[in-house]
Amino acid sequence: MGFDGEGIVDDRVLVVKTHFPERDGWKRFECDRLILLVRNPWDAIDSLWNMALTNTHTRQLTDQVYADLAPDFDSFAMNEAAVWRRFHKYWLDQTVAPVLVVRYEDLCRDPLGQMGAMCDFIKAKPQDLIARDSLRNTMYEPRAGGGNPGKALKRFSPSQALTMATLASEDLLLRFGYQYSGPDSHTLQVSPAPDGPLEVCNLDKVGLVKINSREEQGPEEQGRMVRDPKDKWGRRITRYRMLSLIHI
Repeated sequence: MGFDGEGIVDDRVLVVKTHFPERDGWKRFECDRLILLVRNPWDAIDSLWNMALTNTHTRQLTDQVYADLAPDFDSFAMNEAAVWRRFHKYWLDQTVAPVLVVRYEDLCRDPLGQMGAMCDFIKAKPQDLIARDSLRNTMYEPRAGGGNPGKALKRFSPSQALTMATLASEDLLLRFGYQYSGPDSHTLQVSPAPDGPLEVCNLDKVGLVKINSREEQGPEEQGRMVRDPKDKWGRRITRYRMLSLIHI
């Protein structure tokens, strides 16, 4: 599922994607600016479930698979809502380097505007990002529904959705402009996007953030990882997928 430039952490690329500290990367590197890409937890977690079980970015699980694996999907969703909270708090709480917060929903709605804001933030020219035809290989067709906010709520009961909101932190959800309506209408409201970035933190900071692999960290830093290495829904979900293939 890799794309052009994935896994490169030197000056051949302008931006490096990382899941740290949700999981460790393959190589240590440093950065002086951070872009935090946020998506509402209901859609993000459902998308991750589909990616993990189909091993693709584009295939969609059937309704029957959701029904067959309902208890596991519930366990997965609640677990990942807490991981979602810890991951975003980790980056928002750091005070070493500037952070630009970009919502996935805004990126889908206004890709040129959001890419322009990101270029301004990293002090790059937009043409730097589109100079090579091979960049087309970094794109793929989204699953049905695309970036339509709240499309995954149909996969959760109102009770599940409310519990996920609590686990994800209602304060954090409101900070990002997400508000679950509750059981009456079972919908998601996303606040209108501002003319500029959603949020910029630590703009006066000039430090370097170390993105480390777990093997290079001491016990104190390992304790800050937002996912337990033994989490059954972390990297071990590959084994779960193999055991569940009969359902998919």
